[in-house]
Amino acid sequence: QEYGDNEMVYENLAHCYEDMGNWRKAVYYYKKALQLNPENPRINGNILTIYVERLKETGELDFYQDALPYADRQVELTPEAYYYIERGLLHMEAGVWDKAEADFKKAAELEPDNTYAYNNWGCVYKYQEKYERAKELFRKSIEVMGDKPETLIAYGNLGNCYERTGELQRAVEWYRRGLDLFPDNRNLQVDLLRVYKKLEWFDLALERASKLYGEGTPRWKLEAGGIYAQMKKYDKALSLFTSVADMKNGVLQA
Repeated sequence: QEYGDNEMVYENLAHCYEDMGNWRKAVYYYKKALQLNPENPRINGNILTIYVERLKETGELDFYQDALPYADRQVELTPEAYYYIERGLLHMEAGVWDKAEADFKKAAELEPDNTYAYNNWGCVYKYQEKYERAKELFRKSIEVMGDKPETLIAYGNLGNCYERTGELQRAVEWYRRGLDLFPDNRNLQVDLLRVYKKLEWFDLALERASKLYGEGTPRWKLEAGGIYAQMKKYDKALSLFTSVADMKNGVLQA
């Protein structure tokens, strides 16, 4: 009461409630702060983030409608590629494909070398199973990064499109390209292992499983056992599966 209506006090109250997991109270105080300073992009963005998180957690489209005015406001306050991408991601989360595409396209127009604009634009088509157009956009996302790639996301997405269209060797090509640039990435290693098994490239699958999980670990034994079973080498498969079953206090690695 000493401070009365004070933007900083309301924002700090909101932070506290957000840290406590009370998102409704957090939004309430963020909105009170925003009433005092409608031009504050940080507070506007905090409200947007809370509603987006609720949308992702629940899938309830009411949160999309709650979030949208704040995404629109961010674009009004700062009409830059970043905020068009942010709003596009909100549309995409809600399955509003035409508006998501429009925002990613606008971001690419504003920043023609923005890899995230093209990657997310490609995702619009990937999620709708329009893989050829998605591939074009993922290639563009990779192209604009030039000689110094900053993210592996488009490599994984492009490989995944080829995998989904049954072009498994092309999928391997793009997963490997991504892994050459980001050798520690676990997701790309898992992707490669999965496609090796689909192609029945068993030696490569076993080699990748060893690198990924560490030979002798419970997770490796399960993976290798599955590969040997696929090879119809059932004695080896059963031996590995049995050794895992007999282990005490074994912890499987994700």
